[in-house]
Amino acid sequence: MLAFRYSPLTIVFAIAAIISVSLVLYVWKRRSVPGGIYFTLLMAAVTEWALMYTIGSSIVDASIAITCAKFAYIGIVSVPPLWLLFTVAYYKRSPWLTSNWIMLLVVIPLITIGLVMTNEWHGLMWPSIIPVSGEPALIFEHGIWFWVNTIYLYMLILAGTIFLLKAFLKTRSTYRNQIGIMLLGVMFPWVGNALYITKLNMIPGLDLTLIAFICMSIVYAWGFFRYRLFDLVPVARETIVTNMSDGVMVLDGRNRIVDINPAARRLIGERDTAVGQGVETALSQWPDLVEYCLEKKETSVEIQLSNPEDHQWLDVRTSILHASNTQLPGLLIILHDVTERKLNEDALKRSNESLQAEMKERKKAEEITRASLHEKEVLLKEIHHRVKNNLQIISSLLNLQSGTSHDNSSAFKESQSRIKSMALIHEKLYQSESLSHIDFSGYVASLTNYLSRSYILSQNVTIEMDIQGISLDVDRAIPCGLIINELVTNSLKYAFKDGKAGEIQINMVMDGGKYVLIVSDDGVGLPQGLDFRNSPSLGLQLVNTLVEQLEGTIELEKAAGTTFTIKFGEDGLREKC
Repeated sequence: MLAFRYSPLTIVFAIAAIISVSLVLYVWKRRSVPGGIYFTLLMAAVTEWALMYTIGSSIVDASIAITCAKFAYIGIVSVPPLWLLFTVAYYKRSPWLTSNWIMLLVVIPLITIGLVMTNEWHGLMWPSIIPVSGEPALIFEHGIWFWVNTIYLYMLILAGTIFLLKAFLKTRSTYRNQIGIMLLGVMFPWVGNALYITKLNMIPGLDLTLIAFICMSIVYAWGFFRYRLFDLVPVARETIVTNMSDGVMVLDGRNRIVDINPAARRLIGERDTAVGQGVETALSQWPDLVEYCLEKKETSVEIQLSNPEDHQWLDVRTSILHASNTQLPGLLIILHDVTERKLNEDALKRSNESLQAEMKERKKAEEITRASLHEKEVLLKEIHHRVKNNLQIISSLLNLQSGTSHDNSSAFKESQSRIKSMALIHEKLYQSESLSHIDFSGYVASLTNYLSRSYILSQNVTIEMDIQGISLDVDRAIPCGLIINELVTNSLKYAFKDGKAGEIQINMVMDGGKYVLIVSDDGVGLPQGLDFRNSPSLGLQLVNTLVEQLEGTIELEKAAGTTFTIKFGEDGLREKC
């Protein structure tokens, strides 16, 4: 039957185990925080260490106490590697946390555990173990592997301590308090282990390293509740937050600035004294920014910071920081300078306004131009109308004159038809939507109707016309109209004698870039020997002159009546003399 004994040391070890278990449960809830898993395992190793020491110190049988001491080494050799892994993960040196690197860390601890469990065969860890009479302790003589293991574990603790020290020197404000607590806690294992190795402890055989780690756990427990070590984590702050181009501010639950990076100081013009102050005091000159900081809600807004020197625009984004169930939420504020973008937007807006004003002026000028053009079109129509009326008056006067003169009535009628052909041109122009071109088919139809009425055709004589899609300007329409007038008049007067039946044809097409006008009849034809180019007839002389004006050609075919073919181009007209 096992014999138990109780001593103050047993109670101390038990209390240490209870504290360690409590820390394990507390940190396990926050295991997602960088380093949380490793710290949980670290506290579990300390717990196992403390439990083995508690059991070993309370049992009288020395062999069982030695067995407990051996199993305690599982926790002893696990604590330094887990401590280093915790510091590396907590400060985001994640490239180091590879499986190969972790395997290298645990090689010596695994060898040590194997040597501890088989110490009776080789004595590399403890050449001898001597129970202390009347005390719950054992005196271990240290072998060569004990020193190898101790040096290695010291190196791991030293590496983790260096990480903390570097972070302490580079980190400011609230995070420095967190790291200070960790540095304070790690000092206890250093001192305790040094006293144990140098045998300066008051109780022979007592390993003060465990007591030191218990003290570290108590300090960390105080730090958890005082500084919330696992609520706000300085994740590589010196390389991320400090060097960010955007401003970063952190407010605690009481709206105090607990951190502010250099970019934020530059943007809002604050000094180091802002840390620890209420946001209303530190940012009193920026009331709009303070208003959004106090709302304590997720938001994204652009605000303008005005000062006597210039105007600055900031994109402000806020995020709630939920620290724990018992603590008021903090606030993360990101400040991004958008002044340049705003200036570009304002410049673009002014440019658009200027362009719109210019377009408005241009539209106004176009309206004025259209109005002026409309006035000119109206005026030009009026001119064509008056020219047509004047020509009609002249035609009427000639008609009156021919009624009183019996000798030259034919000449008067010919002049009258020539004037009518020109008057019809102006009539068609002012009636047309276009003042530059007329529908030549409609014009020729009106002209031939007039000529038919003027020369009182026999019912047996018809005028056929085939002119489609031909539109001429006034400079070509007038000569062509006069040519048709002369040739049709000549046919009506001379081609059909004694009521003979017949047909007059007027055709006009576009062929190869030239206009082709054909005026023909199936009458008696021109007299034999008549040269139409040098005829004494005023009508034929006028026809030749008009063809020259059009820069065209004229051909005569006398077979089966008379056929005149006139060709002229689209470009160019000979100047009139």
